[in-house]
Amino acid sequence: MKIKEIAEYMRKNIEKNCTIEGTAREFGYSKFEFSKKFKKKTGFSASRFLSFLKIEKALDIIINENEDIIISQIRTGYNSSGTFSNIFKKYTGISPSNYKKTIKEFYKILREYINSSEIEEISYGRSLKINGNNTKNFLCVNLIYPKNYKSEITFIGLFKNCVPDDLPHFGKVLIPFKTENKCIFENIPEGKYWLMGCSIEKGSTLEDFFYLRDSIRARENKAINFPTDNEYTLKFRKPMPSDFPVLINLPKLVKEVIEINIGAISSAPDNE
Repeated sequence: MKIKEIAEYMRKNIEKNCTIEGTAREFGYSKFEFSKKFKKKTGFSASRFLSFLKIEKALDIIINENEDIIISQIRTGYNSSGTFSNIFKKYTGISPSNYKKTIKEFYKILREYINSSEIEEISYGRSLKINGNNTKNFLCVNLIYPKNYKSEITFIGLFKNCVPDDLPHFGKVLIPFKTENKCIFENIPEGKYWLMGCSIEKGSTLEDFFYLRDSIRARENKAINFPTDNEYTLKFRKPMPSDFPVLINLPKLVKEVIEINIGAISSAPDNE
């Protein structure tokens, strides 16, 4: 199964009412056979991938084309505004109307954090609370970026699923020039996690912080079982058509982490 070609086809035909059945037929499969092979090859279902592609395209229409919400809904094949809004909010954490209204606000807060923060990173759990300092079950991660690439901000997460379809159970917001391209996860409960990350390049525009299709990303190929004594390396690369879309509103995430943990962040020691 040629996943790259299939993913490219699905992306190109989002606005042409792309379906799993139609895609399967295009590549010579029955719907059942296609779905089975797709999941075996990628680790996630074709229907889930298509659903995320639709919201990714909706973000493109809203953010980069500056179109109205109803236009993005219609062009991505949703007949019901309620269904579109619910799915959009489920995947991004915010309704489409609020997404459009708050882009500038979230970007301003994120930019202030990048430019003026005296700390080098924020480490948080799924509840967005900053992790404690208990070093039981820690993980050291080395970050390798493409040649001549300079990161503005990098997001690293330990996810329970093999794709970034929700907030990570444990996450890092890194200002790379302060961290020497390394981070340490601490106080991780025993279990299996997938290590993934994405980065936004220095000099990026406001749109690049919200529409992440073109952002570089990294992913450990196998799940990590804690406790572990291994040190891992995340090697960032350019995105591929078959990559699972990253829809998490990262500026909103940073805003909420800062607001929830304002006391802890303001009292954090300066590590520079």
